Amino acid sequence: MRQCAPGGLCYHQRIAPGDRHWTVAGASASGPLFCHREKSLNSHLRAARYRAARRLLAAAICLIAAASPRAADPGAEGNQLLAVPGRPMPVAGDGPLHRFLAAHGGSAVLIAFWASWCDPCRHEMPALQRLARRWTAPGLTVVTVAVADSRKAVDDFLTSRALDLPVIHDPDQSVSRQWGVRLIPTTLILDAQHRPRLRGEGPIDWNSPATERSLHRLIH
Repeated sequence: MRQCAPGGLCYHQRIAPGDRHWTVAGASASGPLFCHREKSLNSHLRAARYRAARRLLAAAICLIAAASPRAADPGAEGNQLLAVPGRPMPVAGDGPLHRFLAAHGGSAVLIAFWASWCDPCRHEMPALQRLARRWTAPGLTVVTVAVADSRKAVDDFLTSRALDLPVIHDPDQSVSRQWGVRLIPTTLILDAQHRPRLRGEGPIDWNSPATERSLHRLIH
């Protein structure tokens, strides 16, 4: 169910069958669509007030929706990488992501947009690191973009999981907006000429044969 507050903030709410967890995603005109999971309505409201204090999200009205057999849980790795037109990457002058790409010319690049406060993102990051190690030799570089997050929260999370993926910080969401990211986690995969070729929204199963085939076709 989609519910919009007067300020323009919209929430998509799903309750998975047999699961009392709330799964919430919100979007505003000036920011990406955020994923968040809470165990109760009260904890969701507390989290929403906290984010509003940080100027990340405004308060929103949520309605309880009936469970649907098709309701997708963002924590589940059921999403796929889809082909996108091989158009040039966005022009951004001397932005941090463009500087990273310039330093890795001739290599395909996977860009993972995430945040330490997004549960599906947190679940996905260790698999992304394993993928990065597996595909370094074939010619794939992995970089992450931390969206609307604090450096300390990002560093604490990466340290706690022993992750060493490169991170570009995007506290004002300028990088994510430029690349058209409205949902996290979102993954973009660029070819060796750094043209966007594959895109995935939501957590991806990075160990699946389908994902491996998609990467193999792109890189080889």
